[in-house]
Amino acid sequence: MELRCPACTSTLGTARRGRLSVGSPFQECSKCRTQVSRPSTNEWALLGSGEKTYWLCDRIAPFLLLGLAPALAYWALVIRDGTGDTRVLIALLSGGPLLLLFFPLSGALHAIRRSRARMADPMYRARLIEFGRRGLTRTAAATRKAD
Repeated sequence: MELRCPACTSTLGTARRGRLSVGSPFQECSKCRTQVSRPSTNEWALLGSGEKTYWLCDRIAPFLLLGLAPALAYWALVIRDGTGDTRVLIALLSGGPLLLLFFPLSGALHAIRRSRARMADPMYRARLIEFGRRGLTRTAAATRKAD
């Protein structure tokens, strides 16, 4: 989905709908300086424990399954014929996922560090609070109009 500025309708980028991400929940429009909400995005410190677990699992699961592929291929091609070594299968079952887990885990830790650095800045936290207030005010006004 395209992320557009509500004030000047310029395109700011794309956002994945429904997939939780760690980052700044708002983005500033380069043309008119309006703060635009980024859907399904929040800072690490503002996520609940369930959301943190879901985000980590969402990042790691595809790589974990990819790490199991060599072991499954070894089992299908060699072990079923009776010529393979079980120790090699065990090594592939444990080593493959561990090697591939390094990539998403390092990326996740990098995103968490960046989020913590942003949250350590008092000016950013003030902008975050102000953005949250404006978002709550708009939501309350929209709710009143619906009633």
